[in-house]
Amino acid sequence: MGRQSLLLAVLLAGCSNTVWQAELRRPRERGGLDHEAPFLKVHTRAGHVFALASWSVDEARREVRGDGIHYDLNRAVIDRGPQRVPLDDVAILETNRPRSVVNTGAVVLGVVTGLSLGVNVFCAVNTKACYGSCPTFYADDGGALALQAEGFSGAVAPALEETDVDAMRGARAVAGRVAVEMRNEALETHVVRSVRLLAVPRVGGRRVVRAGGSFYAVRAQVAPTGCAGRDRDCAESVAAEDGLEDAPRVDPTDLGAQESIDLHFPAGEGPRGLVVTARNSLAGTFVFYQFLAWLGRDAGAFFASLDGGAPDGRRVLDAMRVGADHARIRVEARAPGGPWLPAGDYAELGPIARETQVVPLPAALPDGTVDVRLTLTRGFWKLDALALASLDAAPAPVRLEPSRVLRRGADVPDALARLRAPGVGLVTYPGDVYTLVYDVADLGDAELFLESRGYYLEWIRESWLPEQSAAAAARFLDDPRGALRALAPAFARVEPEVEAQFASTRVGERAW
Repeated sequence: MGRQSLLLAVLLAGCSNTVWQAELRRPRERGGLDHEAPFLKVHTRAGHVFALASWSVDEARREVRGDGIHYDLNRAVIDRGPQRVPLDDVAILETNRPRSVVNTGAVVLGVVTGLSLGVNVFCAVNTKACYGSCPTFYADDGGALALQAEGFSGAVAPALEETDVDAMRGARAVAGRVAVEMRNEALETHVVRSVRLLAVPRVGGRRVVRAGGSFYAVRAQVAPTGCAGRDRDCAESVAAEDGLEDAPRVDPTDLGAQESIDLHFPAGEGPRGLVVTARNSLAGTFVFYQFLAWLGRDAGAFFASLDGGAPDGRRVLDAMRVGADHARIRVEARAPGGPWLPAGDYAELGPIARETQVVPLPAALPDGTVDVRLTLTRGFWKLDALALASLDAAPAPVRLEPSRVLRRGADVPDALARLRAPGVGLVTYPGDVYTLVYDVADLGDAELFLESRGYYLEWIRESWLPEQSAAAAARFLDDPRGALRALAPAFARVEPEVEAQFASTRVGERAW
């Protein structure tokens, strides 16, 4: 069988017993490529992937050649046959070699959104605990480089591209500039359209909080005098933004089970709001990874097809609505003994960075003491702080584009141009780190928020492939609530260790 025929046969093979070993190299390290490896995947700076057999590097013409398949950024097939890729366009070269071949089901070329890395032993032991996220953002907090935000966590496909705004509570300016380090710390391809800094002037030095597109200045803020969950007193754990979290275990029979938390606050007056600082647990990540495992090597094509009105589109949207319902904290308030009045929702996706938002309380609420009730998915949330704030309107934010983009201390003009050009974007791969610099010298004292837009493509882990099941994926879409019940025992078993395992598999900056 010819190499091109072999490649196509491999792509279409239904078996998944072959175990593949992948190695990643930058173009300048091409001399160290394993030229005996039967397959090469070429990841371009524009996010395209070439899956090649019978490949070689033509040094004279500075290009990679081979027979294979060219996929676009959304993993749709552009063409098949002889391919040539200029080295100047290449971001990563990935060789794939089987460690043991059981049959011809060489799945690696079907999993065009993923590769085998063997990042950590924990990934092999608990395959749904491998690190994954959207772009993470770090900034100087006055003492060290500290995690500030994670962007567009729900944008897991091109059709789901979104804009996300996150508070940067600890970020500090140095010499009139704010430097934000953007990292790709997961097995993902990130398509970052833009990253803007929103600066809201602090009037009288007062803290600024956000509710959707509105910003409020905090006049005064108090912790609850009482906090009662279903089976616990949570007053101490939510009293301050200190990393001490209220984080109950999930219901082992239903990952969608709801619970209420009742809060009591001392007397206040005027417009008030509940300030919530929280992050997700890994329950949602576990469910999403399981769905990806059931999709297997069809995951890339499945999510790419959502842009074109896929037949399953409505079922996907219905499943997403169920997920969105569980990723909200519903807030109600009342005067003691009075009727409960709906206030609004706290909604944020992401298990890594804590996010602070305010939910304004109803204007009809009288001055005085107040009770607040939270309704939320048990075990889905880690609550760091809950506080009642007296609110005034804040000035409109000033939006800033980055003035420089650096990589390992050197300016990258192309990356800057991509982030500033409408609809273009910067594509990043695992281990990529960019520093975005914003000039804030003329703004004075300001509260900072990060506005990021884009989407990302999750790479399918090799260890998930044996679980591929079109029937299971279809059942998930038909009955997502039932899936939350079915998956509860499996997550409950790994829950005590899952966060430490997740963090241990984070992809560090690569020296390339």
